[in-house]
Amino acid sequence: MAQLKLAQSLSRLGTESAFVVLARAQALAASGRDIINLGIGQPDFPTPPHIVAAGIKALEAGHHGYTPANGLPQLREAVSSDLNARHGVNVDPQRIVIVPGGKPTMFFAALMFGEEGAEIMYPDPGFPIYESMIRYSGASPVPIRLNEASGFSFSADDVLSKITDLTRLIILNTPSNPTGGVVPKSELDRLAEGLLAHPHVAVLSDEIYSQMLYEEHAHTSLLSYRELKDLTEARELLNREIIELQKQTNEAISMASLGEMSYGLTHDLGGPLSLIELLSHNLTDEVESGNPNPEALKSFGNRIKKAS
Repeated sequence: MAQLKLAQSLSRLGTESAFVVLARAQALAASGRDIINLGIGQPDFPTPPHIVAAGIKALEAGHHGYTPANGLPQLREAVSSDLNARHGVNVDPQRIVIVPGGKPTMFFAALMFGEEGAEIMYPDPGFPIYESMIRYSGASPVPIRLNEASGFSFSADDVLSKITDLTRLIILNTPSNPTGGVVPKSELDRLAEGLLAHPHVAVLSDEIYSQMLYEEHAHTSLLSYRELKDLTEARELLNREIIELQKQTNEAISMASLGEMSYGLTHDLGGPLSLIELLSHNLTDEVESGNPNPEALKSFGNRIKKAS
């Protein structure tokens, strides 16, 4: 009798071990231990009350259904304004896509650039889903080694030396997960200059932790390199002031030449619910007004200092 046959591509999917650590940490917490879990990418405080109230208000107002596949226009416009305020760049709201979480942007990029015979570069150590999605697409993963001696940064010359005719995409992540390393502006300057000689290579710049910086570190967005605007896709989590929305909504700035294809992927895979987007919009408005709630961030910082 014939048996069910699953797609071979499923065997190439990896796992995110952080969720194994999360289950263990939750079990320890349930037993009475005081746990600071650094294995999962979320703060350890609840969503602030005014964001919860905004969610209740949205539900009571009837915002229960789906939004446009690429996100609410007013939210995409708010994201565009925020990018201009923080990075001094003008991004057309039509190039901004709102998706339910960070992983869809990686999946979109892997689907658009990855196939058998292609190469995609990714940071190592790095977020495990990078390599998983690359392998799933059929492309060959090419690691960019991050060394502790260099603060878990990379050498631009090393990255550029790995580019071949088969290279389709370079994934960058600064500040980095899980190391916390920040790539110096000097290396990004050198990389941006060198990439001009490789117009066949696109960049997925994962800047999800761009506002979680400590000591003397400063963040430089690849969006600020105007010469790379048609080669760069950036993603940032809408967690202004590190306020967690519980159901994370991610903003992705697509390359101008790929806007229609990324828009098509959002149609096929579905967009976020209106409630989540309205919460994101409420939070974006709060930050733009200059009155973000600092208490949750302060609490998180105090716990980290205590632990260290």
